[in-house]
Amino acid sequence: MRVEEVMTRWVKTVAPTDRLHEVSASMCLHRIPNLPVVEDTDRLVGIIAESDILRYLFPTLDTIISSGLDKIDFDAMEDDYQFLNKMKVADLMNRNVHIVHPEMPVLKATSVMVYHKLRRIPVVEDGRLKGVLSLGDVHKALLRKAM
Repeated sequence: MRVEEVMTRWVKTVAPTDRLHEVSASMCLHRIPNLPVVEDTDRLVGIIAESDILRYLFPTLDTIISSGLDKIDFDAMEDDYQFLNKMKVADLMNRNVHIVHPEMPVLKATSVMVYHKLRRIPVVEDGRLKGVLSLGDVHKALLRKAM
């Protein structure tokens, strides 16, 4: 089986210029852990994940070392979540994205996902997003093939 046979073709995407607050709300509402970031031509330029957004709230290692974990006011950090109102997706997106190709064998693509600890991976051809392959897509395809 090839990736293009089992991937999800309809994929919600966001643009680098989208407001992070709206994207974060959409991710929560639709229970989507990450979204491909594309430019007008569907060219993949990054990924924005819930973990990228939440990580922004955490103190840096330098802060922890200099202040000590006991001195950090984690309750006050929750109030800092309003930073989303001022930021764009491009401010926090991950630009180093692991991808797979539509013609790649499904299990080879799955090995890339497992190696990098990914549950979803963009499917890209000629720089353009064609879909997303998830572990769920792989499981469904293997179950169908086994029946």
